Amino acid sequence: MAKYEKHDTDEKKYQCPDCDYGHGAGNGKSRQAISSHWNKVHKDSRISASTPSEEVDNPDSLEVKESSKPEWLRFDMDEESEDVETISISPLAQSFIKGLSRDGRDPQTPKELKQYYQHQGKMLAWFFTGIIDPLMSWYGRTITTNPNFDVKRSAGDIKLLEESSTQWLEYRQIDLPVTPDLIMAATVGSLYVPTIRKIHKNRDPSRPSFIKRWRQRRALRKAMKMERMKNA
Repeated sequence: MAKYEKHDTDEKKYQCPDCDYGHGAGNGKSRQAISSHWNKVHKDSRISASTPSEEVDNPDSLEVKESSKPEWLRFDMDEESEDVETISISPLAQSFIKGLSRDGRDPQTPKELKQYYQHQGKMLAWFFTGIIDPLMSWYGRTITTNPNFDVKRSAGDIKLLEESSTQWLEYRQIDLPVTPDLIMAATVGSLYVPTIRKIHKNRDPSRPSFIKRWRQRRALRKAMKMERMKNA
């Protein structure tokens, strides 16, 4: 399938074999120009003309061709399993992360300053509820050996913490640093900390936790050390 042919009269020039583009004395084009023209104008029509259309008399007689994709690539994205459990970011964490990004302008009016410290209070409240409370839950389960021990805050508790934090930050004129590193850490923590907590809460009770295994190994090493001291 030739995309170009030598010009009839112009030396070292070419013309289109399928139309009058480049034909005539002095109208010869370069090979690249003819090839570009052919690809734009004649390529699709030449391909469609060279592909014969198949007429089907009986649609029921069509044979289903097997996909060339491997089996592990053949799956339906539209069907979702009902057993899949989705863990989303909490609304408090979403509002906190979205509010982290500022336009870089310092508050100019008393109203903007008040809104700024309210946002700073939300940040501090999120730090306590999103980081300190999970640590306290883990510490409580470890000390009390109660796997259901959990620290939960009501909406009123969180609002009270936000208001107290706002008032304290404004009184002390403390400016919490907001950097891209902090935003990234908050986003990743909001995505994976609830997931880890969910996995830990629903873990197999017959399988000892990491802390329990560490304590068992520590007790075993201590017992072996005492045994060696007795036999010495």
